[in-house]
Amino acid sequence: AGLFTLQQTDYVLVDICASGSSTFSKPTLSEKCKELTKIIDENTPKTLHHIYPHLIHTMFGIITPGWGIPHINPRQHALEFNLLRNFFGVDGPMLRLVHKLQGESILLRYDFPLNILPPALSYMGPVESSGLGYPGRAFGNAPYTSTATFLKGQTCVRVSAFEFYFFHFAHVIINLLPPPQPTKKPVAVDDNLYCSLVDDYLGYFLPIDGSYPPTMQSPVSNVQTPTRSSPWISHISSMIRKSPTKQTDNLGITQNEIWRSDTLVRVLVEFWLGQTTSTRINSTVKCPTEEVAYAVRRLIKHMHYFQNVNSSSLSYSHLNDTVMESFKQNISCNFLQPRLLEFLGYCFNVWPLNSSFRIILETWLSYIQPWRYADASTVGKNVDMRLSTDRHVANAWYHFIASNLPFYTQLLKESLTRYLRMDLSKQANSLLLYRVAKIFNQPNLMEMIEEAEEAQYGGIPAHMHSPSPGSYIASGRINDHNPINATVISSPELKEIVSQLLMVCQQALGTVQKLLDKNKPDFSTQVLKFIGFGDLCEVGPSNFNETSSKKSAQQLADSMQLLSEIFDVQIPELNESMRSVDTNQSQNPLGTDAPDCSLGEDGVVHLSSLGRHEIINNIKKLPVSIKCEPALQPIRSYECATLVRVLHSLSTYINKKYEAEFKQFCSLPGFSGKFAKFIFNIPHSPNTVDSNQLPTISFRFFAHYRTIFYTVMFFLLCYLFDYGVFRSFALFLFLSAIYLILKAVVLELKVKH
Repeated sequence: AGLFTLQQTDYVLVDICASGSSTFSKPTLSEKCKELTKIIDENTPKTLHHIYPHLIHTMFGIITPGWGIPHINPRQHALEFNLLRNFFGVDGPMLRLVHKLQGESILLRYDFPLNILPPALSYMGPVESSGLGYPGRAFGNAPYTSTATFLKGQTCVRVSAFEFYFFHFAHVIINLLPPPQPTKKPVAVDDNLYCSLVDDYLGYFLPIDGSYPPTMQSPVSNVQTPTRSSPWISHISSMIRKSPTKQTDNLGITQNEIWRSDTLVRVLVEFWLGQTTSTRINSTVKCPTEEVAYAVRRLIKHMHYFQNVNSSSLSYSHLNDTVMESFKQNISCNFLQPRLLEFLGYCFNVWPLNSSFRIILETWLSYIQPWRYADASTVGKNVDMRLSTDRHVANAWYHFIASNLPFYTQLLKESLTRYLRMDLSKQANSLLLYRVAKIFNQPNLMEMIEEAEEAQYGGIPAHMHSPSPGSYIASGRINDHNPINATVISSPELKEIVSQLLMVCQQALGTVQKLLDKNKPDFSTQVLKFIGFGDLCEVGPSNFNETSSKKSAQQLADSMQLLSEIFDVQIPELNESMRSVDTNQSQNPLGTDAPDCSLGEDGVVHLSSLGRHEIINNIKKLPVSIKCEPALQPIRSYECATLVRVLHSLSTYINKKYEAEFKQFCSLPGFSGKFAKFIFNIPHSPNTVDSNQLPTISFRFFAHYRTIFYTVMFFLLCYLFDYGVFRSFALFLFLSAIYLILKAVVLELKVKH
């Protein structure tokens, strides 16, 4: 009577599997999504149950890239982005399928590999000291060897449809595979379909508008919610009442919504942050990627908005308010806080010393500034997000600061220690330090940190300020999960680190100022730039950026001032901090631009500890000394190769023919002899091997593009002023002689002084 027989079910299943296989072979995502939507909507959960694992493995993939969700961005793949966001969205076909399977009374289960499951999610019993067991783990399903097609022979655990979907969704970004079609254009890491779906799921299951998580009506009749054995879930289920605005909701579905929200947060936290826990650090573990860090930051920001929702304005009853506050406290104190502290501490220690550290820094700064996310209506708006200058208003965040002291003290210490090893003369790195100094210089922040430390470590009664609605409540969860040595914000150890950092900042500032002074364009360069030929001039190294250096200098100066005010440490004077540097540079045998070193008796360069630090952090480089005649040096990019070869042949012929005359000119007494030595390249040069080299003349400077340009411009002006060829050439020789004489005089004066 309306039910399939076993044989009929087999025929339908074969037909659905065949349709699914043909669907995945469709050439476009649009056709795939259309066919899958039809299959999901037109079939029963018992039928869809058999193709569900194949769907998830094909879309997300553990071994294959799947559909490449993290690589789809709205700028390069606008059509696919919108299509898949609707397909995987909270109202899309995929979650409808999940709800269908999750609502079945026969408790459908699916195999998930145990080797990629975070330890906290693979426990069979309670995972918290409070006895809170993970929902879905309490059914007595021990790990076993799977016989499924995709996982044959692997050790797996059986999970529900909801868990199966979000386990794969969270894991996609952990082991990110390269896109099937790599793009050449750089794309923002956080601007992709995956991050958009994270926002959609969090916004749906953890609403930030003050509403209760919406009820999802399953199309399956007589849906029964499985009974959970978790004490916490059982406790809150007895307290929940129906919302006045949702009189048709029944108690079971409301309980199910709480479970889904709890599961989503726990899955994301354990997959993204659990990879750096102490249980995994002892084994082979990779450094978290930027994609994971961006996802974690989105989770933190959303959790702040969710935590800070004003409960007094919610539509459900006071008893439900208590349930939601207990739920918020549980997911923050028991899940997010301890995992995030371990994650950030690990990243602070192992992340490369470059500007990519910014996402880790911003993740940390987002977490320690919940006041930036107190009002969900300000999302995406440019508003003042600093801590209030009014202490009575700022006190609302005291309990959050008190319950998260290691984030303000221990991580601050690790952050400042990290900057001691970075090249702060680079604008990207100096910006990171400036961000930290600016955040901790907010009004009332340091005072509340010190008061919280005194209350926690000083043995005096705790702070009496009442917490704000939705704020975190102080607990010992962090200390339980992270047995680290407490760091006091005003400790001599931290002040000593700040003093060393100020010295490093002062030295970096001196380096930036020297670069700016050294690379100031001369008059000729300014003229070339003015007329649009700036590329022809050689102004310092190719990676020098004047605007970036000026920003770096300003950020370093501001950072030193802010750190001095925060920790009450005096800024070292420039001459004191740079004295050792200047002394080392003046005695450096390789020049002022070389790292600190010394030359052995055999001519081998011996780097000091400072020199090794400068090379490792790319502050300075060893000069490349070409041991050959200046005329035989490699052709530069700013030289005409053909002219270099022609002029070298000409100068070689002249040097051989007039060698005796050149020697006689150089032996003349007075300024004439010195001028001859200047013309014939006799002055000492770091590129010369023998100071008693023979006098030679070189015309190689004529092959320089700048010289060619000046020469062409000169004869063009002479032509415009109606000068003849002989007159123009004579004027050119006269001006060249004047230039050489003046240059020789200036060089002689420098030698004397």
